[in-house]
Amino acid sequence: MVAVTGERLWVGNPGLPAMVLDQLSDRLQRARRWLTATTVAMETSDQGVVVLRMVPPRTGQSPQITDCAVAALPEGFITAGVPQEPQALGHFIRDLLDEEEIPVRDVALDLPSACCQARLLRLPAAIPTPALPRLVRQLGIDEEFPMALGQAQVATLPFSPEAGTGLQPVLVIGCERSTVAAWLQTMAAAGLTLRRLGWSQTTLLRALQGLQPLFGERELVGLLDLQPRTSWLTLVLDGVPRTMTSLPSLPDPGFHQRLQQQLDGEEPGPDGDLPPLDPQASQALAWALINTVEAVQQHHGAMAQLYLVGPGSAYPHIAEQIAGQSGWPTALLDPMALLCVRHPLPPEAVVGSAMAQLVTTALEEI
Repeated sequence: MVAVTGERLWVGNPGLPAMVLDQLSDRLQRARRWLTATTVAMETSDQGVVVLRMVPPRTGQSPQITDCAVAALPEGFITAGVPQEPQALGHFIRDLLDEEEIPVRDVALDLPSACCQARLLRLPAAIPTPALPRLVRQLGIDEEFPMALGQAQVATLPFSPEAGTGLQPVLVIGCERSTVAAWLQTMAAAGLTLRRLGWSQTTLLRALQGLQPLFGERELVGLLDLQPRTSWLTLVLDGVPRTMTSLPSLPDPGFHQRLQQQLDGEEPGPDGDLPPLDPQASQALAWALINTVEAVQQHHGAMAQLYLVGPGSAYPHIAEQIAGQSGWPTALLDPMALLCVRHPLPPEAVVGSAMAQLVTTALEEI
């Protein structure tokens, strides 16, 4: 028997209205979904939020995305990656999850690049990984880290040691403790448990390592994150970041609205619903990019591939424009598909989210 609004109804009752059976079916499906609640991955920015739900991978397979929710945020909810109204933002996120009926057990959150600062250091390879954050705090002033490490949440991402040097490259990420606290308040207001906290750049770098077998030794691979405030260029050689440099920004082209349209089955025009790309802004970015890469190429390998990510990569023809000015192969890297990286990457891929290897490679556990 199944109880509905206080009455007992036999499922096999020939007189049971079809509408009631449909309601029962919907409730059972909804209950089944919530019983299979999993960790969801969430990426936020000043402009919007993206949520992905995945089922765990089977042997030899990648996780499968089962649900995706996207929403543009009201202006002022997040500024420079920091929640300004944690309670209101948390309620907004909860409403989004409920409207999309996404069952959530806990959340792996990628912090926006704007609220974190990073340095690429080379430290003795003999230092064990658990000891790296403490060492970085001790070296913070000497290494001119851009924030007071005593007031920051610090995470380290080590890479393979450099042959013959006794050194290992270590990406050091710092985030103000007050910012982390604001995000914890936001998740609490949304009724969510924060399982892991990561940074958008590290998840992209991990995913980029999956493409490394496509390139030869001493070949540079670039990752250009086109953000509304500051763009970031990371140059990778033999799977290890060599430099991280800030570059001119590009205005947000309304990525979250475009992605939501695609999820709703709409067919937005390639140009008509986007603000025009300022030629001066794009040219300034391209020339700064070229100057930076050429300086690095004098000491390292030639540029083999440049990948574009971030909201600015949603501009039509931006990859072609940069490729035309630089002469380097340039492609849009689809972070939504980085759970199972393919090459060549499809030109119709949705771009702009910093999602990659979302749950298993999130950076720092809270």
